[in-house]
Amino acid sequence: MTERRHAARKRRRFLVSFDVDGRVATGFTRDVSSSGLFVASASLPRIGQEIKLEIHQNDGTLLRCLGRVVRARKTHPALASTNPTGFCVHLHEPTAEYHKLVGD
Repeated sequence: MTERRHAARKRRRFLVSFDVDGRVATGFTRDVSSSGLFVASASLPRIGQEIKLEIHQNDGTLLRCLGRVVRARKTHPALASTNPTGFCVHLHEPTAEYHKLVGD
């Protein structure tokens, strides 16, 4: 299968809050890139959904991002340690603060 990603992924773990069907859900980033991130979470937004994310930084501040869900997957619990349930978000205009967070 041909790689479709345009930006290299980096392993980073941050707590993330987001809205799914009117309720606040949480997850953790598994990997991040300059254009988006994968969030491991049992709560899955719909593919194509516009989403607001709050990334909880290590210093306690919140980084707010906007994006669109481009992929989602539900994994069998026995495989969750290597292939977690979660979703990918392509960010709209990532900020300089986001690029600093992911190490660009």
